[in-house]
Amino acid sequence: MFLVVSYNPPAGPAGDFLQAIRSHGGLSSLERKNRKMLMIRLMRAGKKNRPFYRIVVQEARHKANGAVLDSLGTYDSLKDGPARIDHERLNKWLARGAQISPTTKSLVRKALKAAAA
Repeated sequence: MFLVVSYNPPAGPAGDFLQAIRSHGGLSSLERKNRKMLMIRLMRAGKKNRPFYRIVVQEARHKANGAVLDSLGTYDSLKDGPARIDHERLNKWLARGAQISPTTKSLVRKALKAAAA
């Protein structure tokens, strides 16, 4: 036999706050568990002693050479010049909440500076 108990939030500011969270996009525990943090970072490619990097979007929990959601550009560290980046797609992923690694942020800044010049 099961006992069904309904929960009524407390009256006053605490109850109003709890109801506001639930009604305005508050996340359930299942939604919090399934939420994924995205990272924009470098993925190494190329041969031995000839590094070549792809700028990719991945889940933060995946290893650096793991599953890729989107490829945003490339960077060749052996050649002079900035990274080649699709800025529209970069902005789309940043708007979706993807975090950018410090090294990739530096490369993006240099690419933007070179494009402006």
